[in-house]
Amino acid sequence: MSTIAAISTPYGTGGISVVRVSGENSIDIVQKIFKSHNGTKLSDMKTHTLVVGILFYNGNPLDEVVVSIFRGPKSYTGEDIVQVSCHGGMYITKCVLRSLLDAGASMAGPGEFTKRAFINGRMSLEKAESVIDEEEAKDLSKKMRKGSYDLDDFLLNLKQIKKLGPLENLIKLIPGAKKMGLNNVE
Repeated sequence: MSTIAAISTPYGTGGISVVRVSGENSIDIVQKIFKSHNGTKLSDMKTHTLVVGILFYNGNPLDEVVVSIFRGPKSYTGEDIVQVSCHGGMYITKCVLRSLLDAGASMAGPGEFTKRAFINGRMSLEKAESVIDEEEAKDLSKKMRKGSYDLDDFLLNLKQIKKLGPLENLIKLIPGAKKMGLNNVE
């Protein structure tokens, strides 16, 4: 599988953003654009450790970051993961991602980190589905607030509702459904 990267925190809502990289070449890719303050090479670091340094974008210093190393198989995806914690805000975060993509990572698709966790035996199918459903719900909520909710989004919502079971079972969950005469809905 290719080495993937994506922004893991909501855009512009916090003081810190996290950009995650997962795959066989994740450590090498980040090392191409990162220089630690203490001279430590990422490839020499043990799992579950942190180092502070400068991340570069187009050959120029971009931001002082904290890099976290999680070596597989004891990582979220079961692969080597590097997380870059940078200053929040859309500009810096997007530049960090762009720098990682330019250094050789591929853009992760929706739910791809979770998919890899399932494939590598780090997560059950049920847990993977619930994580992906939660991510889809958050994305749809954002689209509704922005006014960009469309027919495809509506069909995705219907698919999620169908997973919950027959309509009469869902109606039973509504408080006071019997009093409203909704107990015999077909």
